[in-house]
Amino acid sequence: MTGFAATPTVPAPVISVVLPVRNGGSALPAALRSLLQQTFSDFEVLLLDDGSIDGSAERAAALGDQRIGIHVDGVARGLVARLNQGVAL
Repeated sequence: MTGFAATPTVPAPVISVVLPVRNGGSALPAALRSLLQQTFSDFEVLLLDDGSIDGSAERAAALGDQRIGIHVDGVARGLVARLNQGVAL
C-alpha cells in the first residue's frame, strides 16, 4: 500500500460546444439557457471570452451550471484564435 487515495476520473462529455463571446452579455444568458434546456444533457459549453468589457463572463457564471466552462484571459484575440483555443481544450 502506497498511502494515497485514487482520484475518481470524470468521463469527458460527449459533446463540447465552443462559444466565443465578445461583449455579448445582453444576449448571452438567453443563449446559454437555450443550450442548457436541451433534452440531451451530456455536453459542456466552453465559453471563450474574447476581451469583453460588458461582464459577459460574470453573466455566464451567474447561471451556476457546472457544464459551463468559462475561459477568460482579458485579451481580444479574435474569433479564429478563440475557435482554435476551443479546439485545443
